[in-house]
Amino acid sequence: MLKRHLSRGPALALLAAVCACGPDWHAGGDVDPYNGVIDNSSGTPTFTGTNTTAQGALYVNFQPFVPSSSQRAQCNNATSCYLPITGFAAGKAIKFFVAGRMSSNTPPFQPASCDSSNLHCTYAPTIANHYTDGGGGFHADVFPHSCTPAPYDPVQDAFQRDQQWPIADSLPLNNANLSSPHTPLGLAAIYSVTGVSGETCNDLKYAASVSGGKFGAKRAAAPSAFEVWMIFDPTVPVLVAAGGAALPTSSYWFEGLQASYLNGGPVPLDASGNLIAMDGVILDPSSGGFEVTTTNNAIVLPAQPGDDAFSPIVRLHDFTLPSGKKLGDYKGVCVIGDTACETAHKNDFVLLSSLSASALKAAFNVVFLAVSPQ
Repeated sequence: MLKRHLSRGPALALLAAVCACGPDWHAGGDVDPYNGVIDNSSGTPTFTGTNTTAQGALYVNFQPFVPSSSQRAQCNNATSCYLPITGFAAGKAIKFFVAGRMSSNTPPFQPASCDSSNLHCTYAPTIANHYTDGGGGFHADVFPHSCTPAPYDPVQDAFQRDQQWPIADSLPLNNANLSSPHTPLGLAAIYSVTGVSGETCNDLKYAASVSGGKFGAKRAAAPSAFEVWMIFDPTVPVLVAAGGAALPTSSYWFEGLQASYLNGGPVPLDASGNLIAMDGVILDPSSGGFEVTTTNNAIVLPAQPGDDAFSPIVRLHDFTLPSGKKLGDYKGVCVIGDTACETAHKNDFVLLSSLSASALKAAFNVVFLAVSPQ
């Protein structure tokens, strides 16, 4: 039998689905209590002024797609699902989720530096801090594989205990009703945790437990890396494509609540520790106007995940499709100075050198991409 109760702790925003009968899932002693699974559709934000929509408490980029009844085949007949966006990077098709977006319509975090053409920008690592208005990123604790594993019974147990999941200190909440909010971002500052002993895997579920030294936990003084995480409601299917199979995701904890995420990979850093952004292109209609970042094949990138030049933080410069060209015709971007790329791909890549000075200076969208492995 299931019951729903308001989850506890500072800045908790979502309701938890918790079993009222059966095992207590190791809730005794120093073990952190299990508060259930994040349920975005039933969420009630605690931040004053936030927007509670029909789709839930998470910021719009982290809310699932809700099809009409006639279009539910896209979600395998579920009432909602997460669907990746398609695009191109260095000539190859990719699928990704937009885990945060800054634009001229939402107060952006300003770059720490850019070159004279407004390219090669960096951002201060403080954009991964979480703000009281629900914006910014968050901090995540990660653990060495030092916990004691326990057996898992999918019928009796609420979660697996083969390894300790990461623990986040905040969620990207919907703050659209605030007058001047920070943008919620899926940007995680990764802190390593050492010193843990006597813990069965996933006994720790709260960031406060780590900072309080429970089980001997010691959080590093500074982050070891920065990553882009796409946060999912675990009760909603995540698909590799419309009507396709399920996409494997990972799990993490927030205040005893179980959540899901896709790790978009590390953000490269410069010598000063600032986060390096990549310059990409968003293809606007030839008829005029601006394209939205959720349109398939509208975003094209100069590098693929794993390339030295790749960053999951992308500054998108607008490029209007020439007459006779359509979405899907452009499959990459040639950066300024790459004459070999410009010669080989003058017809199917966007040449940054061909963009006007105003287009280069006006990166209308800055997106945080979690690229799907499938």
